[in-house]
Amino acid sequence: MALTIRELGVIVRARRMEFGLSQADLARDLGVSRWWVIQLEAGQAPGAGLASVLAALDRLGLAFELAATGEAEATHGTSSDLDAIIEEHRG
Repeated sequence: MALTIRELGVIVRARRMEFGLSQADLARDLGVSRWWVIQLEAGQAPGAGLASVLAALDRLGLAFELAATGEAEATHGTSSDLDAIIEEHRG
């Protein structure tokens, strides 16, 4: 199932609230502005760096899983070892 940035924002907001964190609390924990958190939760995070998004997910106890789809799936199979892929493409 593909996840849109808007759906990701809804999940982040719900999880933040489950943790009892304000947007300001989460922003402080991540070292970003409250405005950044607002944009992420609204699904309007085009300027959000991937590292910051992943840090937000980690802080909220959420995991991000990658899955092969389409042509890449046919070429590389349905199960991928990310460490092996990274090593293959280094250097």
